[in-house]
Amino acid sequence: EKAVLYFRRAIKLDSEFLSAWTLMGHEFLELKSTASAIEAYRTAVDIDPTDFRAWYGLGQTYEIHQLYDYASFYFANAALSRPQDARMWSALGECYQNNKKTRDAAKC
Repeated sequence: EKAVLYFRRAIKLDSEFLSAWTLMGHEFLELKSTASAIEAYRTAVDIDPTDFRAWYGLGQTYEIHQLYDYASFYFANAALSRPQDARMWSALGECYQNNKKTRDAAKC
């Protein structure tokens, strides 16, 4: 909780501090504050649509709640933002697998 306080302070100084928004999303996810995590990650994506960390965080958030269609959308954006990173493709493939989309999973 203390980390969130410090990230909020950093954001007050610079509302477009991308890392603060993304890391705050991670903290909220750890605290199981889903709505706040989503808000922080979406703000990060609005600031920089190529930030794979925020896209990945959104994917994780929706995957935890078994909302696989949403999660796969966000994991796909993470993979497109960082195509050389096997972790992004693996997350997308696992999400497709969990959603019984084996043909799509095989492409990852």
